[in-house]
Amino acid sequence: MLGFTPIGASPVGAVLSFQFAWVSSREWETRGQEKVITDIEFEASGIKIFHKPLDYRVLVKDETGKTVGQVNYRTISFNKRLNNYGQADFDIRVNKSYDLIDLRKNTIEIYRDYDRDRNLVWAGEQAVRRSQLNSKGNNWSEVTCYTWFEQLFHRFTEEFERYELEDAGDVINGLIASTQAKPDGSFNIIEGTIDETYLADIIYQNDNIGGAILGLADGGLDFEITDEKKLNISSIIGEDKTNDVIIEYGHNVTNMTITEDFSQPANQSLVLGEVIEDENIQRIERTNTTLRSEYKLRQTRLNQLEPAILAIFEDKGDASIRKLGRPLIKVDFNLIKNITPSIDKFTVGDGIRLIVKDGVYDIDEEYRVFEWQVTFDKQNTEKLSLILGKFTI
Repeated sequence: MLGFTPIGASPVGAVLSFQFAWVSSREWETRGQEKVITDIEFEASGIKIFHKPLDYRVLVKDETGKTVGQVNYRTISFNKRLNNYGQADFDIRVNKSYDLIDLRKNTIEIYRDYDRDRNLVWAGEQAVRRSQLNSKGNNWSEVTCYTWFEQLFHRFTEEFERYELEDAGDVINGLIASTQAKPDGSFNIIEGTIDETYLADIIYQNDNIGGAILGLADGGLDFEITDEKKLNISSIIGEDKTNDVIIEYGHNVTNMTITEDFSQPANQSLVLGEVIEDENIQRIERTNTTLRSEYKLRQTRLNQLEPAILAIFEDKGDASIRKLGRPLIKVDFNLIKNITPSIDKFTVGDGIRLIVKDGVYDIDEEYRVFEWQVTFDKQNTEKLSLILGKFTI
């Protein structure tokens, strides 16, 4: 505890007496009284809580899960993507990174600290370090980390694996369980909620496991490996938060960059691959006639790498049209503390509402979050980027 006795006087006299104490790692408390006598008399006494400002805390853990330190960065940027892995980048002084950086061994956890809340918002494994050195000693490293799903892109199936008329969610769970059962193969990914999705009949032959999971997701399901390493699978992951999470330009956002991306339009998918029990390469066409009439014929081509039943080809084509049939919208904006919804209030897969009424923009619609990215610096500037699609929950 830090104590202060009377510290001075104004021209007409003043008495100030304070005591400061840490209430927790995120709060200060002041106790005491203040009295200033001028032509206007002001008195205050009692207890006042001062909250620490917003911060993103980056904790580093070793292979055993033990916390070995905290990163003192200048800027940090991190994202999450629906049905894919996310990335985090931060900088750190070269001479401060001895115990903190150990690629493919150490991991990080990112917490959003504000007011009395501390929420885990990102976790993953250190993968890349890039350093810039100069004669003045102003030497910094930039470290890149990936979320847990990225680890599975460094694993492969057996020479021959057949999943015959099994739910696609169970196939994903089986692929992960099989590779984790190998010597030194555990990433500590555990089974969470595995809902019923669609039937899969598929053959794997020395296939990349991460790529195989993406292929099953393209067939019409969502999956996630959470920050706590739980595997969740469902036909649609996410919640309808359109009444709770509203991004409105001019109300809770004062500046915004909008990018409308229709650079890869698709209302007809051509899915190529080998249908099980048919040796010929098949071309399966899936078409949304409503979108084709509105935008003219726009085609995309997809490859089904593993032999599969016809239904998987059809589901894969339909899923691509749902994502690419209408423009994707990317919005970038600074958050206003306590006003703009932050990423501890929603995540990828959730449905939110976007309102922009200005000039050519007359938007008041529900969107699904396909990706978010946060950038934060030590000036407490918090920026959020969202990629939104019209496929709502």
